[in-house]
Amino acid sequence: MRNKIIFFNFLSLLSISFISQLSWAADAWNIDGDYHYTQSAYSDNTLKEKSTGQGFNLNASYLEQFEFALSAEKKQIHYRDGFADIGQNEFSLSGNYHSYPDFLAGRLTLTADAMSIRNDDNVGITDELAVLAPSLSYLTFDKKYYVDIGYAHSDYPSDLQVQQWTNTYGMAFSQGYDWLQGKFYFIAPDSSAENALLPEVQYANTEAVEFLWRHWTKEDNLLHINNFFVTALIGERIFAVDTVAHSAFNLTDVQTSAYKLSAEWLFENSLKLTFLTGVAEFETAVDQSDYTEKFIYLNLNKQW
Repeated sequence: MRNKIIFFNFLSLLSISFISQLSWAADAWNIDGDYHYTQSAYSDNTLKEKSTGQGFNLNASYLEQFEFALSAEKKQIHYRDGFADIGQNEFSLSGNYHSYPDFLAGRLTLTADAMSIRNDDNVGITDELAVLAPSLSYLTFDKKYYVDIGYAHSDYPSDLQVQQWTNTYGMAFSQGYDWLQGKFYFIAPDSSAENALLPEVQYANTEAVEFLWRHWTKEDNLLHINNFFVTALIGERIFAVDTVAHSAFNLTDVQTSAYKLSAEWLFENSLKLTFLTGVAEFETAVDQSDYTEKFIYLNLNKQW
């Protein structure tokens, strides 16, 4: 309960900070928003059949100093015969503060993310999740090198606590047309018997690394793609928090791999379209059986 109170106080402070800054010069603000839709299908899973979701993100930045983001998503998880579907609401609020110390040849960014997930899971395994996730990052002025360290504390039902540490390294090459990075996950659930979501399951620590390669194309390419990226997740992770996607994996299953392909198009009137598809492999927490998730994601972004 104490962590949930801290969580909502944190949300309130971020909201007050955002509102108080609205009085600053209007022409110094950059604002954009998007609508996104996602759909997944599960194979070799005796419980879940598919899931759908849609939501929005609203982002605001003031000069090169402050950034704020608000995100909300509504998901529907469809189960096979004999099991009730689950409706899920996800909310997140984040803020960035950029600093430019004289002794560094780049920008330091302090980020704070807060997430909340509520659903109608009738057994209460994945409901009432609260996440706090601060991080510190550094990007050189020429945007050739990037490093960050992040922490996430997830508060699940039955007093289960999950600690996550992440570390990211990135670099640009090919005159800035390519970007390569690796993100390392170290996740430690508190799996004591009285705290486990499922009494018969003991959650082990997991480690994984996600590699990403992004390429910006020439303007005259055949498909008019502005950029695309591919990712590969190697290792295992459970209860992972993804602050880039403003989401938390509140599944009780272990993710054993994931591969994604995404492309982005830029249009007139400051419109941007992103398409992503991928496949992920999981291992159930109860009987260690494997299943596959295939998914697509569409995002339409508008900048004002």
